[in-house]
Amino acid sequence: MKTLDITLHEMKGLKDSLLEISEDIWSRIDHTNLLALKEGVDFIQNFHEQIKSLDMALQQLDSVKKSYESLVEKDLLKSPPNGPSGASTVGCKPKKKAKRTLPATPPDPSREFYGLDENFTHQKPVSISVLNRKEIYVKTWKGVFVAFFQEIDRVFPKKTDELVDHPALISRRGNPLLCRDPMDVRQGVKLKENVYVEANLSAKQMTQFMRLVSDLVGLPHDQVQIALKKGKTDDPPVILDDDLMI
Repeated sequence: MKTLDITLHEMKGLKDSLLEISEDIWSRIDHTNLLALKEGVDFIQNFHEQIKSLDMALQQLDSVKKSYESLVEKDLLKSPPNGPSGASTVGCKPKKKAKRTLPATPPDPSREFYGLDENFTHQKPVSISVLNRKEIYVKTWKGVFVAFFQEIDRVFPKKTDELVDHPALISRRGNPLLCRDPMDVRQGVKLKENVYVEANLSAKQMTQFMRLVSDLVGLPHDQVQIALKKGKTDDPPVILDDDLMI
C-alpha cells in the first residue's frame, strides 16, 4: 500500500507539471497567426482530454486504496504464516528504532542569526528559533520549514487549524500548503493529527510562505531567527530531499 501511495503522489505531481507545460506552450503561441492559433487550440483541447484520462486513473487508484483500507479496518486480511515478509520470525526480537537526539552543543559556533526578511538565497541553514524558544538545529531548508510550522502549532495551536483552509495558502490551481489528507499534496509532512504541510518546495518558496504565515498569525518577522552558516555556500536554493533532518 505504501507503493500505491507513492504512485498517487507521483501521478498528481505529473499532472501539475503537465498543466504547467500546457500553459507555457499556450503563452508562446503567436496569437496573431491564425493557423498557429488554430493548431494551438486543437492541441490544448486534446491535451485536456488526456488530462481527464489521467484524473480518471487517479480516481480508480484512490478507489483501490480505499477498498484495501476498508478490508484492513474490518480485519479481513491475515498476515502470512511466517510474518509479513514471508521469512521465519521464530526466535527473532523486533528491532527498536533508535531515537534521534539533538546535539548538546551548536553544530556551528560561528553561525549568524537573521530574521525572516533576510535574503536567504544560496545560504546554508543551521538552526531556527521562534519567539526566543529553544533553538532547533537543522541541516536543510526543509528542516527549517517543518520546524517553523511545528513551533507555530505549539505557540498558536488554534491558528494552525484556521490556516488549513485559509485562501491565501491555496494556489490558483487549488493546491493547498496545509491540508487534512496527505494525498492532497505532493510531499506531505505530518505536523499533528490530520494536519500536513507541503514540503516539495524550493527554499525561496519556503521562506516566502514562512513570512506569509507569520503575517497571518501576527508573528513579527524578527521573532523568527534563522541561524546561517557563516559565509556563502555553493548549494542551490532548491531543496527537494526526501528525509527531514532536524
